[in-house]
Amino acid sequence: MTVVTLQNNSVKPVTNVQVRYRLYMVDDEHGASRKEMKLRSIEGSENFEKLERGQKVSFETESVTLEKTQLKPGWFYTDGAKREIKDRVRGIWVKVFSDGKFLQEYINPPTLKNSDSWEDLQDMASPKE
Repeated sequence: MTVVTLQNNSVKPVTNVQVRYRLYMVDDEHGASRKEMKLRSIEGSENFEKLERGQKVSFETESVTLEKTQLKPGWFYTDGAKREIKDRVRGIWVKVFSDGKFLQEYINPPTLKNSDSWEDLQDMASPKE
């Protein structure tokens, strides 16, 4: 899980706030090169009735399972694969809406835009379930 903190930096309160996020992980696999590793994501959302000017709110994302495999010292794979295989968190993409209208997004690292698209969420009438 990751903790996400938002702050309303506008000059007025924001109502009916929906925060949508995608948390990205890289699945490392035996013998896979960096280019062959699979990028996967989980989506979630949080709703806030109202954020006052300057107010901060925090929430936790869904939990993810990351796997790690490591050979004992002195052991190696006969095909030359690396001794340690581990999944890792790649980044997060957050979009904020108020009354169904897109307000802001945060992407870390910014290169996630090159790996995935999220064009369907610029305006939304209701959350996707």
